[in-house]
Amino acid sequence: MSEPTTEIALLPLAVSDLTTVYSTKAKIDEELTAIEVKARAFVPDLSTDTSRKQIASMAHQVARSKKALEDAAMRLTDEWRMNTAAVNAEKKRVIERLDALKAEVRKPLTEWEVAEASRVEALEARYEALIREAEEARKAQEEQARIATERAAQREREMAERRAAEMKEAEERAAEQARQAAERKAAEELAAARAETERVKRQAAEAEQRRTEEEAAEKAALAARLADEAHRVSIQVEIQNAISELTEDILEEEDAAPVEVALLLTLALMRGEIPHVEVRF
Repeated sequence: MSEPTTEIALLPLAVSDLTTVYSTKAKIDEELTAIEVKARAFVPDLSTDTSRKQIASMAHQVARSKKALEDAAMRLTDEWRMNTAAVNAEKKRVIERLDALKAEVRKPLTEWEVAEASRVEALEARYEALIREAEEARKAQEEQARIATERAAQREREMAERRAAEMKEAEERAAEQARQAAERKAAEELAAARAETERVKRQAAEAEQRRTEEEAAEKAALAARLADEAHRVSIQVEIQNAISELTEDILEEEDAAPVEVALLLTLALMRGEIPHVEVRF
């Protein structure tokens, strides 16, 4: 079943009345809201082919509503463009006639302004010529002043160079004198330092010799003391060994009492039988 050509199911107005939608923003919002309410009231069902076609049909109605509103807007703008063209044509004719009238009314003033502009231009040209002459005179004076300044500056530079040369020469003389004095002082200080170094070296050598001699003497004394101690220990050992041997011999030969052992040892001592021990009367 086909839809009517003069209306669309989602639009509350007939197609011929859609241009009135654009009369106000509120009217546009009202129509759009009505379309949205009808479209969203539709409950989609994907279970059957027929119900799926109904979803497509609803989307198609939304698209047709959009196209109908677009066409209505185009009709309005076409009408407005034709009206605007007619107004612009009349406006152009008004402008041309009134511009011609304005030029006619203003012509005496325009001619006077042209003449006045020519007179002012001539005065300005003369004024500019006077300015150029004054500028050239000023430049000539400045050039003369510049030359005089440069000559004075040149003389000042030459004098300054002479003074600088004299000062440099004096400084060089003073520097040379100071250098010579410094060299003399350095030579004297070097000689003194060398002498002091030699003195310190001699003292160090003498101290080292004394230290070496003292170490040698200490070592010799230590060696003598150790040798003496070793000799004493050796003698003591020999004496002890000799006494021990005599004592053992006495004890082996006789069953002597301690007093008899002592008497026999004393006799052995007096006879010189114990080494390194001597009895003097």
